[in-house]
Amino acid sequence: MNEKWRIYRELIITEAQTMSNPKPKVIAKKMGVSKEMVMKVLIAEGLWKSKRSEEINSYIESGKTVGEIAELLAVTESALWAYLPYMGKN
Repeated sequence: MNEKWRIYRELIITEAQTMSNPKPKVIAKKMGVSKEMVMKVLIAEGLWKSKRSEEINSYIESGKTVGEIAELLAVTESALWAYLPYMGKN
């Protein structure tokens, strides 16, 4: 994980922890980052979820690939990636 991403991640987590109901769109606007970036961090940290993120997670846990899930949900793979937690680079 690069230093810039690590700092953003820590700031997003800190901001979310000050809210009783973290909203990715609000945090993203306040920090000047994308909503998708905030969603990935919050999902990875267990600080936010939605019906869609839970649905996608259940497909992942059942062994489906991102391509298969995108097809099932009639969305692009790019749109789907926003709902997957950030796991860093191997």
